[in-house]
Amino acid sequence: MIGWLVKWLLLIPLAIILIAFAVANRHEVILRFDPIDVQDPAFALGLPVFAVVFGALAIGVVVGWTAAWINAGRARRAARTSASEAEKWKAEAEKLTPEPPADRKNALSLPLPKPSKAA
Repeated sequence: MIGWLVKWLLLIPLAIILIAFAVANRHEVILRFDPIDVQDPAFALGLPVFAVVFGALAIGVVVGWTAAWINAGRARRAARTSASEAEKWKAEAEKLTPEPPADRKNALSLPLPKPSKAA
């Protein structure tokens, strides 16, 4: 419940700030992809400033996520190896564990001591 509340207390102001940024930066800029001919580029795109900023943020998030996923590959491989090794040792331990005697299969504790015949 608290996690839900904290999430919304952070996301609502962030959304308001992003919407205000987008509204304040609606004017168009030209995004040129031709570094040689600046005056008459072969490919140019007119976009609002907020679209350029949000697009750059989105690309940065995707690139960062991809780099983190690639770097975590070693840890994922080690986890798979450890899990398969743990399963192998668990099966070995179950195979080597002796079966309890038939009269003790359902016993929950040690047998009670026999009463002494003191007179």
